[in-house]
Amino acid sequence: MKKKDLLEKIGTEFFSAIFIKNNGDERKILAKLHVKDQKFFAGGELKGNRDHLLECIDVNVLKDIQKNGGDEKRSWRSIQLNNLISLKIKGVEYVQKGENNAIAA
Repeated sequence: MKKKDLLEKIGTEFFSAIFIKNNGDERKILAKLHVKDQKFFAGGELKGNRDHLLECIDVNVLKDIQKNGGDEKRSWRSIQLNNLISLKIKGVEYVQKGENNAIAA
């Protein structure tokens, strides 16, 4: 599935993702796409070609930071589309391990 298709399907919904991090570890997250008016994204600019990345907020990390203090920017995650194992939106799985469909737009 292409990035633009994933972005359309996710919209404003929460989603869960399982992916392989750059260091080879598997990570599971509950996430939401970033919202441009959120204060911790203000003033920043993403540089370079990011078509191969799904940028999102790790909701559990954000909640922990808001509860205990810290820099909310640390909840930001960039998931490499080709490292996605699973992506579920409202219980429907759109990317499954072994699929070669998670490609850049």
